[in-house]
Parts: sequence; C-alpha cells; structure tokens
Amino acid sequence: YCWGSTIYGQLGHSSASDVSFVSNLPNVQHISAGTDHTCAIADGVAYCWGDENRGKLGHSSSNTVPNAVSGGHNDWTDIAAGNEHTCGIAAGTLFCWGHNLVGQLGRGGLGGATPTEVDWAFAR
Repeated sequence: YCWGSTIYGQLGHSSASDVSFVSNLPNVQHISAGTDHTCAIADGVAYCWGDENRGKLGHSSSNTVPNAVSGGHNDWTDIAAGNEHTCGIAAGTLFCWGHNLVGQLGRGGLGGATPTEVDWAFAR
C-alpha cells in the first residue's frame, strides 16, 4: 500500500498524480520505503520502483510501476530501501545494490544496479 507524493514514481501507480488513498498490492509479505523509492516482496519476488538514480531499484525497467529486481531470485524474505541503496535477503544470503559512496553496500567498489552478495562475516 502506497500513497503520498509520486514525484519519482515511488508509489508504483504508473501515474504522475499524487495519491491520497490506499491502493491494493496483492500478496505483499514485506514493504520498505526509501527516500525516493519503494521496494516490496510478493510471493518471494522482490520488486522496486521510484527514482532509479544510482541503481537502487536493482533493474533498468520503468520506474513508475513495480518491476522485479534482477538476479532471478524467487526466495526473497526481507528487503530494506535506503537513501540511495537497497539491501535484501534471498535464500539466507544478503544482497545489496545501488550507491556505495560511503560503503553503505557493505563491500568495496562503486555499487550498481546488480544485487551483489555481501559477506556475512563482514556484515556482522
């Protein structure tokens, strides 16, 4: 369920109009709202929409409607949308993607739109 400003398409309604009522997203087990993007897990598949800047959606599809995060996982159990990044857990493995300017992805490098495994030993 999402409502409010949709300046970056973060509501997932495929409309440029702000929404002041709740809309239905079937089979959602988890949802997380970041600064200007939103992610959800439905039937084990992770979806993200909103501002695609810096790869935080995990795909290169339209940003105004939910699209599946790349990587082909259908066993996501948790997801967290941050400021310019997203992290989630699939099959007990932690993945992060998006901007990594200050190390928020838990690994070296610049980041990107591809979910990349984070070493749990490092993350703990």
